[in-house]
Amino acid sequence: MPKGDYPSGIDGLRFLKKRELPPVSTCWDFQTIPAFPPDSARRLLSDLPEDCEISFIDPDAGNEEGWLFIRRVGQQYFVQRVRHGRFPPWEKQLLSSILTSFTSSPLVQKPAELFASFTISSIPDHQRYEHISGKA
Repeated sequence: MPKGDYPSGIDGLRFLKKRELPPVSTCWDFQTIPAFPPDSARRLLSDLPEDCEISFIDPDAGNEEGWLFIRRVGQQYFVQRVRHGRFPPWEKQLLSSILTSFTSSPLVQKPAELFASFTISSIPDHQRYEHISGKA
């Protein structure tokens, strides 16, 4: 099974589509279903491959368009809050805080038929360690 397809085995999620963005990355779009169990969100993040990232709408962005990008290294999580095309440095964040953001994200709470709730993307080699170094 491809690495970004790992959520297919998690309860409460359904696969929407795979997108190839050659030569940079591959993306897998998923949607939550109304009976999305809370434990599934924890598993989604704890099973995130270290060479992939998850992205979803930032629930704290208000009326702005904002996205959260999450990467994992061992038991540490790194978050980048992107707004208006600005990519600030990566910051460490607790899993509990990320889980709150994920479960509060609008398309996770109320999935829309044609839109992904979240996307798993492979991290290109040239960007693989920027979250550890703190670079944007």
